[in-house]
Amino acid sequence: MTLSMLTVFMANPNVIYYAYGLSAIAILLMLLGLRVISAKEPLIHIGEEPPRLYKLMRRGLLALIPSTLIAVPAYLRWGAPALLLTLGLGFIIPGFFAQRLEAKVNQIDAYYPAFLKALGENMASTANMKLSLTYILDLELGPLKELIERALNRIRLGISNHKALMMMASEAASHNVYIANKVFLDAVGYGGDPLKVGKVLGNHIIKFLEFRKRRHAIAKSFDGLTLLMQMMIVALLDLLIFLCSYFSGAMTALPFFNFGEIPMEFVRLGNLAIAIYLSILNAAAGLEISSGFWGTLLWRLGLLLLLSGVAWFGVDLLMESVFYRMMPGFQTLIPV
Repeated sequence: MTLSMLTVFMANPNVIYYAYGLSAIAILLMLLGLRVISAKEPLIHIGEEPPRLYKLMRRGLLALIPSTLIAVPAYLRWGAPALLLTLGLGFIIPGFFAQRLEAKVNQIDAYYPAFLKALGENMASTANMKLSLTYILDLELGPLKELIERALNRIRLGISNHKALMMMASEAASHNVYIANKVFLDAVGYGGDPLKVGKVLGNHIIKFLEFRKRRHAIAKSFDGLTLLMQMMIVALLDLLIFLCSYFSGAMTALPFFNFGEIPMEFVRLGNLAIAIYLSILNAAAGLEISSGFWGTLLWRLGLLLLLSGVAWFGVDLLMESVFYRMMPGFQTLIPV
């Protein structure tokens, strides 16, 4: 920002182009470093029968087409805030369904250890999957109960236990459910004790969920901080455009001095590109920290773009209502 305004004092105006390029590379390297050190935890499993929210998210991606086509005319007509708001709306529609899907998977995972332990206990006493699932339905298992009922109905129709539980994992869209169901079926199929298998798997998933809760707490704090910082940075970028425009006009109008000229068109487009670029990288950083579903990147990106548009629009209003009223007074001090 400072370098953009100091361009008037520099003999080589190309420095501003190098500054923007180096800043973009430095921020990208920070994201790559975060990606290297962050731990990976698969959350979502998409199988043969994906859940309804996943299908809605895929259809919601179509909203990106009209939003992208409208964004450029909106920018030419109303400026940068319109472009940011239009793009943000396009990304937030599929991102909303992705956010709902991730929240539902987390709810299913929270009840899943109780299901595994109950399944192991019932299988140890009855050795019958259909009866075991029937007894489990008496428990309070939240959104997992509906999936258990579907699996039980499939078994009653003659579908194998393995196929029914794998379809249950696909409908749950949970990686934990998919892996644990597969391990449980394989272990019991090879003669393992269902009681011990269910208990070990359940306790193992409980430990995973404890670590996930801590990670989600950190991710929520990071997301909140990112939203605030994004709005502040975008507001400063818009303020920079105003200051560069005024500073360049004022300095070049001074007599007896030969000052350079700030490339204002590049500054306007460059700051808009930086706002979009930062939104993408901040959304990707939030995804890396949370290690959640990739679709939540769209939700974060949509929010960041919307807030960026609001911040840019707010600064524009502030400039028009406050600073532009002061311009005539400043212009009397500087001969034009």
